[in-house]
Amino acid sequence: MQTSTTDAPLLPIAQLIQLKQIAPERLAWVFEETTKEAEFRRRELRRINTLVFCKHLSSLGAGLLAVAGGIGASLYCASIHESLTAATFATTTIGVLAWAFLGNRKAEGATDNTRSE
Repeated sequence: MQTSTTDAPLLPIAQLIQLKQIAPERLAWVFEETTKEAEFRRRELRRINTLVFCKHLSSLGAGLLAVAGGIGASLYCASIHESLTAATFATTTIGVLAWAFLGNRKAEGATDNTRSE
């Protein structure tokens, strides 16, 4: 039998037929191992998706805290009659927030190859 370099969880049908002719008792083992591999891939995919989700949530939380801090600092400066400092905090906070969202959209659009023109 030839070696297979595919990443598919199951061997090609031609190789399974050859294996059945050469060693029929090993065919069940191949299917058992394939089942184990498929279960492992599903668990790994779930773990990766969970980690990505946690990363996104923590990024959103950090962004929320940063924006709340900037707006809070702006409001505090305005309450103690530091208008220029308050305006600087507010403008910078809102500007960075807009830059982050617009920059993210531009990056997503650049990597999206599925769009039709």
